Amino acid sequence: MTIHQRRAGPLRAGILALVAAVGIGAWPLTAEAVLWTRISVVPGTPQQAQPIHLAIYTFRLDAQQCWNDPSAKPVSIDITVWATTGDLPFRGLQLVATGPGSQRIVVPLTSRRTNHSYWDGTIAFPSSGTWTLQVGFVGAAQPLEDQCSGYIRTITVASSTSPPSSALPWILGGAAVAVLLLIGSALASCARRLPRAKP
Repeated sequence: MTIHQRRAGPLRAGILALVAAVGIGAWPLTAEAVLWTRISVVPGTPQQAQPIHLAIYTFRLDAQQCWNDPSAKPVSIDITVWATTGDLPFRGLQLVATGPGSQRIVVPLTSRRTNHSYWDGTIAFPSSGTWTLQVGFVGAAQPLEDQCSGYIRTITVASSTSPPSSALPWILGGAAVAVLLLIGSALASCARRLPRAKP
């Protein structure tokens, strides 16, 4: 099913021309030949057991480029009009998250009403560590695997006991202020206990 874009230059060009001519919803095309995705995670540093928003952006590139190429010019596409993914009826997108100990979570995705090139979902990672996110089609045995097309992203999930890095300066600053207050209080107490000089 997979056509790796680095080896499918002429084929992809022909398919894109065919898409423009007859419409992708009316032709059994190989999905990997015409689809790129970008997986976004909010917040960018997810924490264990906290709700995380996932957004998948669907687009195409007319040139032979990877999804994150600085010179790439993505063109949004609406895949909700697809009739097939090449060998299966199109029933939507999902995201498969694989974590430590082969934990596997399938996240349902919903197309945005205001912009069908975006698909949204929510996940709470049950454990910290490295997780692999993969875009896939509902009903397919395996998710998509082409990294250059943006189907795969690896993230690190922080432990719920570890403060996020953005909060660390505030925590350290607060601790420093508390220490200074304790020192000041101790000095004031010592000063009150010292005998006063007689006139």
